[in-house]
Parts: sequence; C-alpha cells; structure tokens
Amino acid sequence: MSRWRPIATTVLSVFGIGVATYLTLTHYDSGAVPLVCASHGVINCEKVTTSPQSVIFGVPVAVFGLVFFVAMLFVSLPGSWRSPSLLMARARLAMVIVAMGFVIYLVSMEVLVIHAICLWCTSIHITTFLLFVLVVTGWTDTGWAWAEPAEIEAGSPAAKPPGNQASPGRQRTGAQRSQAPGRKPVAAKTVNRPKASSPRNT
Repeated sequence: MSRWRPIATTVLSVFGIGVATYLTLTHYDSGAVPLVCASHGVINCEKVTTSPQSVIFGVPVAVFGLVFFVAMLFVSLPGSWRSPSLLMARARLAMVIVAMGFVIYLVSMEVLVIHAICLWCTSIHITTFLLFVLVVTGWTDTGWAWAEPAEIEAGSPAAKPPGNQASPGRQRTGAQRSQAPGRKPVAAKTVNRPKASSPRNT
C-alpha cells in the first residue's frame, strides 16, 4: 500500500478547505474580508464570484466546495485509506467523480457565459482534478484491496466482495502470501504413503 497517496490527498483537502473558506467569507462579508484578485480583463475574480452562476439553489458555490473538501479530508486520512471497508473506498471514489463533474460545469460557465476567469476558483478546480487523479488511480492502494478475507468477514456486509470473488488487489497466490511481511515461509509437507506389499507365493 502506498504511503504518499493518503498524505497527498490529505494535504490537497486541507488546501481546498482553506481556499473555499476564504471564498465563502468574501461572499458573505466582502467588507471585512476583501477579495484579493484582479478585477479587470479576462482575469476577474469579482465578476465570477458575484455572477448569478456563483449561486446554486440560493447557496454560494464556495459553500458547496467547503462541504466537499471537509468530507474529502475525512476520507483522505491515512486511517481512512487503510480501512478495509468497501463503502469507504466507494464513497471516496464517488465524491471525486461528482466533484469533477461539478468543476467541468463551473469552468464552462466561466468560459462560455461569464467570460471571465477567477484565479481562486481555478486553484480549487486544479486541486479537485489532482484529487480525482489520485483517487481514481489509487484503487489498489485502498485498505479494501489489501484486506485479508478475515478482515472483510469481520466488517460490515457492504465491505464484503460479491459472491466468492476476491478483489484484484487481494488475488495473491499462496507463495506471495507466505512471503508477505510478518509471515514465516511454510515448508511443503511430504506425505509418506505405505508401500504396496507384493503378493506372497503360496
């Protein structure tokens, strides 16, 4: 299991929380927390963050981002990556897929409708994209992919693989299991079979 992937996703989630919190504060109280960004030309954060597209169902887009990154931080911690729960692994994957779809929508609004780019928003989009790549390519680094059958059976029903199929990450041969850390090699046992007696001459 990779050690750097949980650390990378945790750091990215913390960064996303910081930027999303800042954008949320500037939305609700721009007087106390000014938006530090260019306000003319193509790079115009104010034009983007005050546009009608910056609010969905009466909720600022920054709030949605803040909720996502807080939840992402929880599922990105090293302990969450090591969890043998299939539900945890699927939730992490589903979150980044939905978030990436949301990013595509927001970028299209900036380019096609608002005709301006927000640098703070772009940093959020890049962070989400990196999380998406790390999670999608890191399925075999999840605790579920490395869990032993006994750990799966001890978990919830959602954590068990369907039928008798094992996940690709757990399909290891007997020789590989014997060489795994903490396991002593098992010597092959020989079975002494009784020799067949020859028929006696009567």
